[in-house]
Amino acid sequence: MRNLKNPFNILAILFPFIVLGGLHFSISNKTAEVFDLSHLSSNIVYYTLFLFIGLGLFLSRHFVKHLLQNKPPTLSILTILFVSVFATLVTQKQVEAKHRVQSDEAIPMSMAQNMKAQGVGGSCDHGIFMEPKRLTCESSAKSFKGKLQASIYRLSLSWNPDPTNFGFGLHLCLYFLSIILMYTGVWLWSKNSFISLVSSSFMAFTPMIMFQFRSLSVEPLHVFLSLLALNVLHFCLTPLSYPATTTQANKSKEFKYKEALKWIFLALTLALFSQTRQESGIAVLAFAIPALPFLMKKPKIFLLFSIVFTLGIIPIVMTILSYRGFNFQGGEGQAHSLSNLIEHIEIAWEQMTLSAKDERLINPFLKSTTYMAAAGLFILLARAYFVPFYRKAILFVALFGVQALIILENVSGDMTITINQRYTLVILPIFAFFIAILWYEVLVVAARKLFDNSQSIHQKHHDFFTGKQNNNVQTWVLSIIVITMAFSLTFMHRNSLRENIMYKNIHLPEEQSIIHEWMPKKDAFYIYNRPWHFIAIGQSATDPGRFSRLPQAKKDLIFKKFDGRVYYIRGLSCWSKKTYHRKAQENRIPQVCDRFEKNSHLKKLYSTKVLNSYSLNIHQVFNYPKRSSLSQNNPMSNGANQSMVTLQSYGTMSVTLTAPIQEVYSVQLGEKEIFRNSSDEFTKNTLHADKTQFLVNMQQIKFQILIPTLTPGIYEAKVYQLKQKTKTLVIKKFIMIQDQSITLLSTLAPVSSKQNWGSLAINKSVELNPLSIQNTVYPSGLGTHASSEIRYSLKQPYQEFSTLVGLDDESNCGDGAMFEIIADGQSIYKSPQISNGKALLVKRAILGVKELTLKTHSGSNKDCDHTNWAWPMLRK
Repeated sequence: MRNLKNPFNILAILFPFIVLGGLHFSISNKTAEVFDLSHLSSNIVYYTLFLFIGLGLFLSRHFVKHLLQNKPPTLSILTILFVSVFATLVTQKQVEAKHRVQSDEAIPMSMAQNMKAQGVGGSCDHGIFMEPKRLTCESSAKSFKGKLQASIYRLSLSWNPDPTNFGFGLHLCLYFLSIILMYTGVWLWSKNSFISLVSSSFMAFTPMIMFQFRSLSVEPLHVFLSLLALNVLHFCLTPLSYPATTTQANKSKEFKYKEALKWIFLALTLALFSQTRQESGIAVLAFAIPALPFLMKKPKIFLLFSIVFTLGIIPIVMTILSYRGFNFQGGEGQAHSLSNLIEHIEIAWEQMTLSAKDERLINPFLKSTTYMAAAGLFILLARAYFVPFYRKAILFVALFGVQALIILENVSGDMTITINQRYTLVILPIFAFFIAILWYEVLVVAARKLFDNSQSIHQKHHDFFTGKQNNNVQTWVLSIIVITMAFSLTFMHRNSLRENIMYKNIHLPEEQSIIHEWMPKKDAFYIYNRPWHFIAIGQSATDPGRFSRLPQAKKDLIFKKFDGRVYYIRGLSCWSKKTYHRKAQENRIPQVCDRFEKNSHLKKLYSTKVLNSYSLNIHQVFNYPKRSSLSQNNPMSNGANQSMVTLQSYGTMSVTLTAPIQEVYSVQLGEKEIFRNSSDEFTKNTLHADKTQFLVNMQQIKFQILIPTLTPGIYEAKVYQLKQKTKTLVIKKFIMIQDQSITLLSTLAPVSSKQNWGSLAINKSVELNPLSIQNTVYPSGLGTHASSEIRYSLKQPYQEFSTLVGLDDESNCGDGAMFEIIADGQSIYKSPQISNGKALLVKRAILGVKELTLKTHSGSNKDCDHTNWAWPMLRK
């Protein structure tokens, strides 16, 4: 209490609250955003990083001396060095280096390019490298991500314009160092070689950590800096030792100097740690509260520590203030609530305890280690009364773990989404510690109780945690046994690691890999909805909308500089409408891409399916505006911009074509040709068509055809271009002919309906968007989510059931679904596995059927399986 009255201590405690509180109440979101993009914001992080590295190197020999003075067993040191090298090599060989999420991890790289070029703290969304390594950025954007990762990438730009490979190498080094720091941190606080070795090994061989340290994401920095802070805190709390020849005057002077440097280094470490995630500022309490009693005995050092830490975290605070909390996560209000937290804890536990399927992991968690961690936590709580170290550990875990609850409470989506599973990294080192506690109590303490009755268990605990029994070979042998178990649990699933299970179902990393494989070696200009992806790796880029608005003189300059190497890429952002999870807010607008393609002169160079889902198309762009003609573009991918087939009224089909007037066209309905514009004579298979009207202008041919009387139902209408005996499909559409004999199933009430996600939507998709398959909107139908089952009771006799089946266009992930029709308990139709962008016409006789059931089945996963039954009709 006496220390609390010291004015330096009072100021040290109040300083963070005064500064941060003043910022919160005095500045607006807009002002915070301006600061967030300013030179000052990025430079604070950059120079904090420089001071951290410089001071860390200066204090490194003192820390090594501090560690050796705490006398870790030689066998343990050699063992952890071997484990660290071995685990790093295994991770490097077995896990593919890959971006976690293209849009996320390209942002700090793009930010690094912007920092180096202009000092701006935001990512560059429109930039040209007028000279190698010299970026001219014309549009910068703020990001809710901290700037620490970007500042590290900025350092690498001095010798490499693409920081990607540097990032992979750096994270592999951080993986090695994190294993070492886990050992030293636990050893310094516990003096227990068994727990230190086992916790480090279980952390090293956790698949999720192995994957994340081979990606470009910010969580590895979080793990590294938290473990470093754990070591530095013990270093700070331990008085310096001096040679016996040191005089008291010199000792006093050097003591004050080095004590101040140690605490400044801890402040810098915690400031950088706070820059890794927005929630990390809460976790700082786990280090600050244990340090508080000691700091209050050194008021001036306490004030210095407080000032350095507070100034160091201003950039992340301003980032938070520019969004005012977690508003960047979006959602429907359900993403920020207690119910969301409870739900996400349940889902996280469910995902972390999934059993392997056919000896393959479902996700990068091990069910066995999750249960071991839970058992270790229970033992830690139960034994805390007898072991003082356990009580300290519980306090640290409770303070540090609050950030995990905040992440779960605010996260958009849940742990079923693969990329969200990375959030567990903030707590996985603690899980490894729990596992070590479990095996220590089971193997070491229990063994001593059984085989050595010379001391009380309480005394054995005391001896063990004061280092008196740490050097025995038996304990080391037990450690090796458990370390081998840790490695073996992961090694059994090595094929899952080789298959890259962390990323194989995530579209953006896969899209990025495909683009990188295709990219020409020469510099080029890219038009892409995520331009920062190219700017991040030293390539010039902008988005389609911004490029369309550029003055022609600017476009001329771009085409001249890059010698025509201007490419437009239509990827995920151009196809998806909305993310599938109801708590995630991420709208994508394909209309921007549609307009760009319609008004640009393009030549398709490359096209492929990404994870059997959507098309990735790469075009070359030519420097003059021109409407794309049918002969210049793939009509199936963007034909809707040039041609249209609709049912104008009963029996009339209207066809509008943008194409040269001289070309010959054939219109086919089902298997019959009903019109050809080159002759009045028709083939034998041609149905008679009359009252044909032509409307001709310089851009279009438009004609209406009176369709002969056909049986009501769904028909496939095709328009062909005929040229020199070559028949080319221009467009394919489905049309519906309806009369009083047709009953739309969407007008009937089902007897029952159940599905894996959401609820049955009538005439809408499961997300209540217009029901759309293959870029065609259907006014009637059923929107579900596989797996699903809809059961109808047929009150009248019907002859035929027909429908179109396919995944809704809002589905841009997952591996497809299957459709099944069941009549009176008998399956009468089962489709192959259908992926996004495909529609199938199904017709089945149902004469005498009393109950009709429509089922959909998921593929290997249920992600985004938004299944549609379009135009489902019963014909009498």
